[in-house]
Amino acid sequence: RLAEWLAYHVSNYNFQWPWERWAHVLEAPDTDVQKRFCRDVMARMVRLSYYDRVLEALPDNFKPLMPPKPRCQPLPSLGAPSEDLEGVWAAKAVDLIRKKTTDEQLDDWMKQHSIEAVLGGRIQLCKMLLRALLVAGQKTYSHMIIALERYYGPLAALVQDGGQEAQMACMDTIWQVWSQNVQRASMVVDRMMTLRLISAKAVVSWVFDSGSIKCTESHSKYRLAYEALLQAINKVSARVDDARQDIALISGDATLPEGEKEANLTEKRSLLQKNEE
Repeated sequence: RLAEWLAYHVSNYNFQWPWERWAHVLEAPDTDVQKRFCRDVMARMVRLSYYDRVLEALPDNFKPLMPPKPRCQPLPSLGAPSEDLEGVWAAKAVDLIRKKTTDEQLDDWMKQHSIEAVLGGRIQLCKMLLRALLVAGQKTYSHMIIALERYYGPLAALVQDGGQEAQMACMDTIWQVWSQNVQRASMVVDRMMTLRLISAKAVVSWVFDSGSIKCTESHSKYRLAYEALLQAINKVSARVDDARQDIALISGDATLPEGEKEANLTEKRSLLQKNEE
């Protein structure tokens, strides 16, 4: 919280800060708490401005503490040999997406080429499609939202068929594409939870049960795990509060016919139970 506040403060003062007072952390090991705090501040500064602008404001000796330049992991070039079979098909899908192929046409294309069988199952097909959508929408947050919503149908069908395993595979894919930009990865998780493509249970399982987060992993992956968990808690809490408010409003509405009221209450109670679980 302090790192987030300090980054916001520094950004409002044109990134002017007595950096040399922190020089003692430069020789400290990477596990040093103060050094990690400095890295956190810089990572959050990057979220508030352009990467190159922040880099320019730092003294040269502090620049190694900056996170990697934000960019998504590229897909194999079309026509070039690659061992990444999933990436090869994702690159072909991106080409179709950029030509504004409809979701029905994209779904037909995947079936015509038997990509599910080629990649080894629907989970792999789901990962390929999400990878393509994230790369196609890499330019801005708005581009990402448009890509996910335009091709929601095919993606939602694959996620629904695969259940929690598919949702956890989606988390893996988000990290695979945006491992160099925790902010964008976090945004994707948040949007996919809003679209109910990823559940809070899947997020918790990805973090704690699947072995995704290990002591050998990067600090960035820990950051994504923390932010994804926080998002999951906040979203579920908000949905529970909304359902309770809706139940109270419906129960107290004397103008609703009894049959309609009972139907609405049953729906809201079911939703409340689902989120409370």
